[in-house]
Amino acid sequence: MKIEAEYLEDEELYERVIEDGIAVAAQSLDLATANLKTMLAEFPPDSGDFASLPALLMAKAEEGVGIRVLHSAVPSESFLNELRQTGLWKHPNFAMKRCPRVHLKTALVDDRFAYLGTANFTGAGLGAKSALRRNFEAGIWSRSEELIARLGRFFQSIWDGAMCEGCGRAANCPQPLEEPRF
Repeated sequence: MKIEAEYLEDEELYERVIEDGIAVAAQSLDLATANLKTMLAEFPPDSGDFASLPALLMAKAEEGVGIRVLHSAVPSESFLNELRQTGLWKHPNFAMKRCPRVHLKTALVDDRFAYLGTANFTGAGLGAKSALRRNFEAGIWSRSEELIARLGRFFQSIWDGAMCEGCGRAANCPQPLEEPRF
């Protein structure tokens, strides 16, 4: 598969994934990450106003964007508190599932853009922190229809539980495709 993609690192990840991706999504967002921690994003972009990732996702859900989040680790307590405070966890346009084997870091935006890389959806991962506090991360941003379709199928297969049978990690899985409990 030949893929045309833009190489990203550090703060470029924030610009593409948050500003050019999540913030402008009009129909759908499929996000996969190992870790979910508190992260602030400028929203709307260039406004000088900052919101937590759950608040940003809540704004998108209120606009009618369907949001699905796959993650592996239990989110940080502050992230869970933000989910509770925003009410995002019970919004009909939002769903979240946990699978301990998810290590994929991707964002699929409106089936038009894809991010694939190393960064978790955290401030240190996506470059939302200062240069002295963020992780060293890299990824790609693409409009490749083939890449988007393949990532979408992979995401969907995990989401639907197609990977559960034969996973071999049942002893490490508290509940297959566990959804958050509040």
